[in-house]
Amino acid sequence: MKDTAAIMLQMTILLTLWLISFVGNMLVLIVVFRSKRLQSTTNYFVVSLASSDMLMTIFCMPFIATRIVSDEWILKDALCKWTRFVEYLVPSVTAFILVAISTDRFYTIIYPLTFKITRGTAKRLIMLSWLFAVLLSFPSFFTTETETMDKGTFCSVCSAKPGGRSFILGLFLMVYVFPGVMVISIYTKVVSHIWTVGISVRTFQRTSNCIPRAKVKTVKMLIFVTIVHFCSWLPLFCVQMTKSFSNDCIVKTYLYVGAVLLAYAPSASNVAIYSYYNSNFRRGCKEVFCMSTMRCKRGETYAITNASKLRKNNSIVPLSDSSLGTDVTNSSYTRFNRTANGDCNIAWPLASSGTHNTYL
Repeated sequence: MKDTAAIMLQMTILLTLWLISFVGNMLVLIVVFRSKRLQSTTNYFVVSLASSDMLMTIFCMPFIATRIVSDEWILKDALCKWTRFVEYLVPSVTAFILVAISTDRFYTIIYPLTFKITRGTAKRLIMLSWLFAVLLSFPSFFTTETETMDKGTFCSVCSAKPGGRSFILGLFLMVYVFPGVMVISIYTKVVSHIWTVGISVRTFQRTSNCIPRAKVKTVKMLIFVTIVHFCSWLPLFCVQMTKSFSNDCIVKTYLYVGAVLLAYAPSASNVAIYSYYNSNFRRGCKEVFCMSTMRCKRGETYAITNASKLRKNNSIVPLSDSSLGTDVTNSSYTRFNRTANGDCNIAWPLASSGTHNTYL
């Protein structure tokens, strides 16, 4: 008999994760694409992470909701294969992107003058990460199927399917163990270098540290994202391997649902991590929601017209013109119009007279 209270709790958690993940990752994509100051190599990787989370949110979570409500798989076999493919693709992409990010931070912090990952290199690394992840996850279409048993119909990779065990074990090693070891070793060296540089100078002179504080904060953010990812996906990998290596291919429902919900948690938590550690991202979010004066007063944007090599032939006009019926008397154009204010010669008038004139 189904436990209605447990199903309601699980669906509430899933819907909350879906809503936060969809809105948050969409916000990440919008903010990074709109803001030039956020279009760095690291944020290119962040956009890729948000894209993979959006893929999980749109094409995987709704199908899992039907599995929670019905306590078995009631959809078609094709949707079963697709859902498992996305479940294996997203952690694969995320793991490879996290390795690329750690490598970028390694050279940025320890060898800033030796090697630098450019935007073109970052784009190529992202493409290779997605391609390698697709190749690793594609065998799930052949090893996954719906199976009808005494307790219901289930969608999983079972030991009865040829290559099922090898696929799950190989996937676990390639997208969890090896990337995890690489990321841990790289960040260990980065943190050790930051700590060594930090204690080699006098304690009360933080400005003597040759590593900018912003870069150190970025490293903290990325380490936190990495820890959340690997801790969240471990239970689901364990459940999948247990199902593939067991004879009946059945795992208790609450264990499976709990592992799935925990694996989906990084899709919603990454946005909160970015907001906490990155002030530029917070500023970009305020501009998107029109909570910043820079965003809300866009109607008073200025355009340079009559451009020429001589500065005197250039003029600055507001986009809102009085000829269009718009009052510009109290606009920013009037406040910055130095000719109207009598300050046409110099930007900041100096109160100088007689012997106090420093230009004599």
